Amino acid sequence: MCINCFLLAVAVGSINLAASVWINDYSSGVRILLAVVVGLFFADLGIRIADSPYTARFFNPFSHYDPAYAIKNGGMPAGSLLTLLLMSAVSLIVAVKKFEEKQMET
Repeated sequence: MCINCFLLAVAVGSINLAASVWINDYSSGVRILLAVVVGLFFADLGIRIADSPYTARFFNPFSHYDPAYAIKNGGMPAGSLLTLLLMSAVSLIVAVKKFEEKQMET
């Protein structure tokens, strides 16, 4: 369960890092990305309450965090863990590529 929570934090952080590369103003970037994270959380909550299919929330990192599943089954689904790892890796690659474009050569 702790590994799943850690991977969720890494995925959300790397997605925010990738998005922050396109926002030049620090204070507005923090506000925008905080709103995005809160929005993703409540969107996942709403979709779960509406009992929508899993495919409707696949790209939301919060849909891959389910501590109740870990308590009931003694582990997390490998698909969710791999999806969070993949989200993190893709976001970090995008962030690094975009940041390299922004670098000024001396």
